[in-house]
Amino acid sequence: MQDPAARARTPDLRPLFAPRSVVVVGASANAQRVAGRPLSFLRAWEFPGELAAVNPNRDEVQGVPSYASVGDVPFTPETAIVCLPAARVLGALEECAAVGVRAAIVFAAGFGEVAGGCPDEPAIRTLCEQTGLVVCGPNGLGTIGVADRFPGTFSGVLAATELLPGDVAFATQSGALGIYLFAEAARRGLGFSRWISTGNEAALTFEQVLAWLAQDDATRVICGYVEGIRDGDAFREALRAARAAGKQVVLLKGGASEAGARGASSHTGAIAGDHEVFRGVLAQEGAIEVDDPVELLDAAMLLRLRPRLAADRGVAVATTSGGGAIVLADWLARHGIRLASLAPATTERVAAAIPEFGSAGNPVDFTGNLMNEMGMVDATIGALVADPDVTATIVFVGVAGAMGESFIDHLLATDRPADALVCCVWIGIPDPLRRRLVEGGVPVFTDVGSCVRALAHVLPPAPPAPRRAHAAAAARDLLPESEAKALLAAHGLPVPRSTLVPEGEAAGALVGRFAVKGQAVGVAHKTELGLVRLGVEGAAVPDAVEAVREAAARAGAQLDGVLVEELAPPGVELLVTLRRDPTFGWVVVVGAGGTFTEALRDVAARACPVSAADVRAALDGLRVGALLRGWRGAPLALEDAYETVARLSALAADLPGDLEELELNPVIVGPEGAMIVDAVGFRGERAAS
Repeated sequence: MQDPAARARTPDLRPLFAPRSVVVVGASANAQRVAGRPLSFLRAWEFPGELAAVNPNRDEVQGVPSYASVGDVPFTPETAIVCLPAARVLGALEECAAVGVRAAIVFAAGFGEVAGGCPDEPAIRTLCEQTGLVVCGPNGLGTIGVADRFPGTFSGVLAATELLPGDVAFATQSGALGIYLFAEAARRGLGFSRWISTGNEAALTFEQVLAWLAQDDATRVICGYVEGIRDGDAFREALRAARAAGKQVVLLKGGASEAGARGASSHTGAIAGDHEVFRGVLAQEGAIEVDDPVELLDAAMLLRLRPRLAADRGVAVATTSGGGAIVLADWLARHGIRLASLAPATTERVAAAIPEFGSAGNPVDFTGNLMNEMGMVDATIGALVADPDVTATIVFVGVAGAMGESFIDHLLATDRPADALVCCVWIGIPDPLRRRLVEGGVPVFTDVGSCVRALAHVLPPAPPAPRRAHAAAAARDLLPESEAKALLAAHGLPVPRSTLVPEGEAAGALVGRFAVKGQAVGVAHKTELGLVRLGVEGAAVPDAVEAVREAAARAGAQLDGVLVEELAPPGVELLVTLRRDPTFGWVVVVGAGGTFTEALRDVAARACPVSAADVRAALDGLRVGALLRGWRGAPLALEDAYETVARLSALAADLPGDLEELELNPVIVGPEGAMIVDAVGFRGERAAS
């Protein structure tokens, strides 16, 4: 690991991206060969600086003067592109350092990345430390300085990629993946400032590149693909430098599937392995992690326009597709992003711009009449972006030909506040139209999921609303716990032995440990009102009953009795619910129970009746399934639990006609079997909570 002083000396990487003069060492006259492509690209891009080649067998290469050695070049090249086999690289770098070359790009493979490869990487590192030469590579694809027209790479992808300057930098530890994304970004209209493939990092590391880009005036967003970090402290310092400079870092981490493999012998190592630690560090330092390469570009496209949006405001949607509006709303909800609540003035402006049979609410429905009256685009979007509760607007359309051009004319002409973000979802959009929108400051996505995933990176989920106490349902809506359990017991399902102590009667002392629960009129969830006492010793049951009655009085709840029942043995808590679905009839819902039900929302649903195998498959797909399988102690009676749920699903056909839902939470799965600890039924429509 580097010492702090060494980390502070971040090398100047300008010569790698914007050199004033370049020499190509080992240049080939064949522009199709690896050693010939850099010179070919430099000429095609009209590199503005001085240019020379080193090839002792030729006086000129591809029209560029050629010399026998770097020392023979009549000017001192600022940067060298070394196109030589691995065994000859160190000597060439020594010659470059001797004549004052400031930076070198080394393509050659066959070093430390292969067994028995060239052993010169340590010597290259020493040379750089002693001379100040900056070396990118070996075994990389080099660098690209787009605005400075410097193609320091041999990748053939560049031959078919348009030069498109921008303000997004990209650093990658995979040259091929990185160059593919460079080309894809250009196709989308997303321009890059710098691009670098760090290769084996013999001297120049990913962390150093990140630190330099954090101070680069040409860069607004830093993207990267990383497989390993050599110096964790330097990496964190670079992330902090980027944050201090107001630049967002977005990274894709390779190798996530091997997270924790080395630490599997310890509990925390198996749970919080390499990738989990990496993810935590990114969150700690304000960087963003994405899950796939395309998402990297999607996020960059938004972040360069709006690094952060207001979490307390929502999103507006305007579309010509009702289905598109529904799917968008679902995706936004999935990512914790709310639809904006439009002000009445906004709704009035929208209503005046769209047909009467459209929808002026959020989502806004232009209707197909948009094809006849494109003027509604700028009028509608102008109203939405001006709304005080709108922080971003998504437009979902699909128009073609001249209509597509007209749509873009109107969208780009919209009067937008400086902090307004407008995105477009346009399935099948032609590349020229896509680029026109992107270059006009409107990010374009070809599917809903990509749009919302990217938006989630700049718009944090709104804080959850304060949880409200469960309102008491009308007495006729609620099937009390004692009655629900009696119904279950009558069908042979496992419930604890219990006694209901009526109001006005005293409870007697018992032997054992018990749960004491107040059964209040219209109250489905007792814990929030303080009506539950667990682990009560038998002699203390009378006092616990009185304590529950006092809690009910304080909460204004009307008790119809206090339930005293045997305490269930320990185990894993499940939620099991039977409810009527308007489409599929009775369904069974299983998932994490107890206090985790609402916190984790870890549930799966199946149509009744279900088999034990169906239940097993449903639970295996949930996080609680791992808890069931990994229980430490006596093995849980899982088969009994699966069978219990299956029998419960068969009970649905015999339930009273007015019963709409039967919630069992928790059902405790222990070594001896499953036990239904709590149960409540709902008649008619379930009360809001």
